[in-house]
Amino acid sequence: MKGLTVKKLLAREEKQLNDWLCSSIQSPNAFNLMELKGYLFGICTTPYLLQPSIWLLPIFGGEPIDLDDDASIKNIELIMQLYNYTNQQILKQKIKLPFSIEVEADVLAHFQRGNALCDWAFGMDTALQLTMGYWDDIDYSEEDDEFLDMCWMTLTFFADESRTRENFKKEFKTKKTTAEIVEGFAASLE
Repeated sequence: MKGLTVKKLLAREEKQLNDWLCSSIQSPNAFNLMELKGYLFGICTTPYLLQPSIWLLPIFGGEPIDLDDDASIKNIELIMQLYNYTNQQILKQKIKLPFSIEVEADVLAHFQRGNALCDWAFGMDTALQLTMGYWDDIDYSEEDDEFLDMCWMTLTFFADESRTRENFKKEFKTKKTTAEIVEGFAASLE
């Protein structure tokens, strides 16, 4: 039996959702669309199927959402469609980043909110912070554990520049420049 196919959001639906998330009626800590995409990727790759009651609230900066108007209901439906589409792509192993990576001359620009790479990684990092306990329940080999740590580091590398610098000082001794490290992680993401 074939599964139900969930459609990708149309460009106008993505714009509508982003505008709504970034509007003045939402918390200033609400995600933008790219942060939402990274976050949903992280939620959908968690080893357990999580109920929306667990993962929905952080999208709005931890603030409860008012469901008394049609716009809110429609946009929550778009979030659920994006969640289902992301999950479907992961299960089919057809997931790809929702943006193209071009390393900028100013490598620190990749760590600023509004940069697609930073925003997506921030969403992914937020999902990992929320779901870390679910990963602890899985019994892995030491090799798998190291592989997962490297995946998480790669996927969240651009989420927080100061944390990334601190992790590199502690864990890696390298003669590479910041630009070389950024280029390496950007290439790894693709």
